[in-house]
Amino acid sequence: MIYGLARYYGRDEVSCDVKFTIVGNGEVLGVWKNLARTLDIESQVLFVGSKFGSELDEIFEDSHIAVSSLGLHKIGLASASTLKSREYLARGLPIVCVDDIDFGDWPRFAFKCQNNTSAIDVESIVNWYTYEIAKQVLPEQIRNFAIENLDIRVKASKIID
Repeated sequence: MIYGLARYYGRDEVSCDVKFTIVGNGEVLGVWKNLARTLDIESQVLFVGSKFGSELDEIFEDSHIAVSSLGLHKIGLASASTLKSREYLARGLPIVCVDDIDFGDWPRFAFKCQNNTSAIDVESIVNWYTYEIAKQVLPEQIRNFAIENLDIRVKASKIID
């Protein structure tokens, strides 16, 4: 995503201001900070550290889109069902993600990226959000999808039945 932002801001003109907030203190945090600095997009990538409770809720409430796990190829996976995606959808946020085994018919509020090392096309995400999501998809619709398709009770009933 950081490379994608650098490419987006390297254009002559951008369609809107995009900020990417990274929550957490993982082992690659230093690498990402150096990358943002090297690519001269430090003002677009916000590193806020670990957040919990109301502080994390506030970040979610201020977000338009959530980015799920994008590097599945690095651990040898073609698809997955990440908890991040479920959390974001349960909160009513559209997501950017790679293939998810639970999505079946791909929901329009999930922007699917390639599961490889190529830079994310941020302009395509901006257009997707602007023209397909912002005025047409309500957070309640996204939450309902999560409840009806991803809730543990739904998943467990398939096993029990």
